[in-house]
Amino acid sequence: MKQRRTTEFFCLSVLLLSACAFCRASALPAEITTLTKISGDVFLSGDCVIAPGAELLFTQGARIIVGGEIRSVKLNKRIGRKIINTALSGKATLIVKGRLTVSSVPELPVVFGVLPAGGAPSGIRWGGIVAAESSRVRLNNAEIKDAVYGILACDSADVSLKNSRIKNCGIGVMAANDSAVKISDSVINGCFLSGVELYDSARAEIEKSKIYGMRRAGILAGYRSSLSVSDCEIGENKTGVRIKDAASYKMKNNLFYM
Repeated sequence: MKQRRTTEFFCLSVLLLSACAFCRASALPAEITTLTKISGDVFLSGDCVIAPGAELLFTQGARIIVGGEIRSVKLNKRIGRKIINTALSGKATLIVKGRLTVSSVPELPVVFGVLPAGGAPSGIRWGGIVAAESSRVRLNNAEIKDAVYGILACDSADVSLKNSRIKNCGIGVMAANDSAVKISDSVINGCFLSGVELYDSARAEIEKSKIYGMRRAGILAGYRSSLSVSDCEIGENKTGVRIKDAASYKMKNNLFYM
């Protein structure tokens, strides 16, 4: 009986410590100006800008919890034929002008878009990751969910997504304005529009990945963009791959299915 009570007390203590740790989770500031490392829970409750020269590094165990937007910035960019506010008024957004890095393991991916403890309505709840102004994004073993854009790359941004997953977003990955995106050994699924969209001389190299379950196209390449797809599975989309407006493409060893 004494041993059982000791065990129960230990389990309760662990639960209380976990709850306290969650309560003490910090919030991302309006701007990050130095190297910042995060390995636990952190709140994104308004637009956060990673300044040029700064780096935000997430390691295994990190979870980015999204809520409402208590502060907002404007970041107007030309995407295709339209100028839009990529910072998305009303949606908390992580804006990268410096460097964003995720370094984790498959068993414990870094998750962007975690529900707050009190719950929240399902669906699109935050803006996503916007890579701008020649920024660099390196995501290894990450999961991005429930965002308007999983990743939006523009202004010659350099983005790499490896061993990662993007799901239930408006668009999985959008690239424009001479940005470059490499996607490998990853999954993009269940997005409301497309898995990958390319505009304005953007370049995308996609290999050994799976893109499925889109309401529009698995991949849409337009406006002088460049696309290379190899050893991928693309299926269960309204359109597998759509090429338009002088886009160039290379396809090799891919599996397409409905």
